Amino acid sequence: KVIEVGGTSIIMTCDKDSKIHAFYNVCRHRGARVASKDEKGCKQLVCPYHWWAYRLDGSLKSTPPAATPKERKDLLGLQPVPGLETFAGIVFLNQAPNSVPLAESLGDLPNKLARYDLGNLEHAGKKEYTIQGDWKLIAENFVDFYHINAVHPELSKFSRVDDHQPYQGPGQYVGFVTSPLTDSGGPGDSHHFNAFKGPYP
Repeated sequence: KVIEVGGTSIIMTCDKDSKIHAFYNVCRHRGARVASKDEKGCKQLVCPYHWWAYRLDGSLKSTPPAATPKERKDLLGLQPVPGLETFAGIVFLNQAPNSVPLAESLGDLPNKLARYDLGNLEHAGKKEYTIQGDWKLIAENFVDFYHINAVHPELSKFSRVDDHQPYQGPGQYVGFVTSPLTDSGGPGDSHHFNAFKGPYP
């Protein structure tokens, strides 16, 4: 998979041992882009400029037509992204040279979400939205329940401001909890959602 992060092209792979890798999309020979699009089932990454081939773990496989000594190959693998961790089925990348562990940013969030068994969820679909604005304001508006009475008077009849509580702990995340949930005959009614039976942390 080829992704763009802050103007930087990154290749993400999953090797035969199901281990996830992330590398900068730059060939170690002349700096060409190794991959231009997503591919499934590929066995190696081949630079289109001089055909340097890399394994899915980023190691250099071959440099046709030249024969490169193994000790030299070991130094010419794709450059990995410094920080790569997963949480709740999501891959987190950190390009800082000395990136701090993800756990320091998550704080108590893993414990709060433990009951949902997120690691065993299966991807059901994807929907993309084009936002003509700052995405951070959209996220902030979603967790700002103080505006419900003024902006959403119909919603406020069954989803009161007092029913929403901040869900913030020692970590770099923000959220809220709605309790009790009130069914109103719409798509947000409780029977549309799966019940997670895990214990509350």
